[in-house]
Amino acid sequence: MSLILMGRDEKMVEVVLGDNEIERLINGESIQKTLSDGKTLLIRQSYVKDMAAPIINRDKKVFSNTEIENIKRTSSMMADTFKLGY
Repeated sequence: MSLILMGRDEKMVEVVLGDNEIERLINGESIQKTLSDGKTLLIRQSYVKDMAAPIINRDKKVFSNTEIENIKRTSSMMADTFKLGY
């Protein structure tokens, strides 16, 4: 993943994040990167949830293990509801 920044002078800076760094962001940690001009950049996840749902329906989504377990339980309960022969 790369992050492209535009400064006051409209110079573009690209920051490349590896899988480990992306995983750290997803888990609420922050990342520090030092740019070529010596400035330090701090990247972190927002403290507040987005007000609106994403407009684009992406094929890859981020779920916590708890959310996955809840989805499995709900699916199992729904499947049991429709079984015949109680």
